[in-house]
Amino acid sequence: MLRLLLFSLLSYSTLGELRSSTPHWDYQRHGPDAWPHVFDACEGDAQSPIDIRTSHVKYDSHLAPLLINSYTTNNTISVWNFTHNGHTIIAYPSPLSRLSISGASLREVYYLVNVHFHWGYHPYHGSEHTIDSTKFPLEVHFVHEARSPNTYAVLSVLFTLQRHDNEQLNDLLSIVNQTINASVWIEYRFDVSRLLPTTSTKHFFLYNGSFTVPPCTEGITWIVLAKHVPISVDQLEIFSGNSVPSNFRSPQKLSSRTILADFEPEPYEVESSHGTPHSTANHAQISMFSLSIIIVSFLTNY
Repeated sequence: MLRLLLFSLLSYSTLGELRSSTPHWDYQRHGPDAWPHVFDACEGDAQSPIDIRTSHVKYDSHLAPLLINSYTTNNTISVWNFTHNGHTIIAYPSPLSRLSISGASLREVYYLVNVHFHWGYHPYHGSEHTIDSTKFPLEVHFVHEARSPNTYAVLSVLFTLQRHDNEQLNDLLSIVNQTINASVWIEYRFDVSRLLPTTSTKHFFLYNGSFTVPPCTEGITWIVLAKHVPISVDQLEIFSGNSVPSNFRSPQKLSSRTILADFEPEPYEVESSHGTPHSTANHAQISMFSLSIIIVSFLTNY
C-alpha cells in the first residue's frame, strides 16, 4: 500500500514522461519524429501505438475475460489530483481506491496509478491507436502497475463522435476545464466507470507494446477496448482549446508482433456525415466503383 501511495505521488515522468535530467521533448517542435533521434527505444520494434488491422487480428478463445475491478463500485468520495504537466492532463486516484484490472492474459492484478488523455486540434483525429486506419477524436489511457517492479498494463478507451453531449462526462470535463496549466486537488465523487463503455461485456484487443511518450519504454501490455464511449464536438473543445493543442503519437510499425482478441472482429464500421455506418470494405467497393465510372467515361470520350 505504501509503495502504491508513493507511486501515485510521483509525476508522470516515472511512466516515461519528462525528467529534469532527460532531453526536452514535446508534440510540436520536438515532436514524435524527433524522439527516435534522442531516445533509442523510440525506434524499437515493439512501439505503441499501432493501427489495429482487424483482418490481421488473431482470435484467441483461451483468453480469460477482462476484469475491471471496483471501477463501478468505488463511488465513495476520494481525493483525485488533476495535473497538467505540459504534455497531457493526468488524474491520480487515491491509492485507497484499489481500482485494478485482471484477467485477459495478465498473470496478476494490476492497480491503477493514473488516467490521462490524448486529443487532437480538431474532432477528426486525436487518438493514438487506430482501427483499420480509422482515427478517433479522443483516447483515454488507464495506466496500471503490478506488484512486480516495473510491470505495467495500459487499458485504452477510444471515443467516438455523437451529435449530442454525453452527460455522463460533464462532471469530469468541468474539472478538466480547470486544469489548463496547473495542478489542483479536488475532493468529489468521481465515478470513473463513466469513462468506460456501458456494455457489460468488455471485449478487447491485446498486444505487447511500449509507453507512447519518451523514453518509449517497451514491455508494456496493451488492452484496447473494442467498444467506445461517445462524446460531442462541443465537449471535445475542452481538450482542443487546451494550452497543448494536440498530444498524440502516430501508429508505429507492428513488425512481428501479434494482436490478439477475445472475439472475432469484423472490419471496423465508420460513421458517415449523416450518421450511417459503412464498413471499410464498403468504402473500398465504392471507391472501385467510382474509379470504374471514371475509366469508362474517359474511354468513351477518347
